[in-house]
Amino acid sequence: MTDWFVEGHAKLVAALEAAPPDLACWTFLPAPSPRAMWARRQAHETAIHRVDAELAAGTAEHGFAPPFAADGVDELLTCFVPRRSTKLRVDTPTTFGVRCSDDPAAWVLDIGPEGVTAVNGNGGDAACTLSGRAADLYRAVWNRGGADALEVEGDRSVLDVFLEGAQVRWR
Repeated sequence: MTDWFVEGHAKLVAALEAAPPDLACWTFLPAPSPRAMWARRQAHETAIHRVDAELAAGTAEHGFAPPFAADGVDELLTCFVPRRSTKLRVDTPTTFGVRCSDDPAAWVLDIGPEGVTAVNGNGGDAACTLSGRAADLYRAVWNRGGADALEVEGDRSVLDVFLEGAQVRWR
């Protein structure tokens, strides 16, 4: 199985490296280019599935470099969560902040009955702000645990609503 994965990874990297910068192809998330979208998406898809495998095997999770983990948080908060199909909705509008302690990245989500708007920001002045190491935030916002290692300021029920509603679903 490991050989199959290593071979597939090598083919993916080769395909992305060989793709021209002006490649035109289908995408489903905003990005500077289709190639950039697919490189980012596949990097985080692979990383999160690695976490899944580590959790299933009961092995210690390996860390992620803060800039990579912060980018994974950004992808979820600014690309996936605000999609029309999001289940993250509340009757009374609220705000949810996320702030990395080891990277300058931070976000604020406005959550309401119509869905979510996400902006890069300082993560403060929200009804609830989740902060901690980027790698812990990465796992937590992708619903892979780790929230216990994070600091929660404000109304914890907003975090609970986020974790329940911000799961990436394909149906």
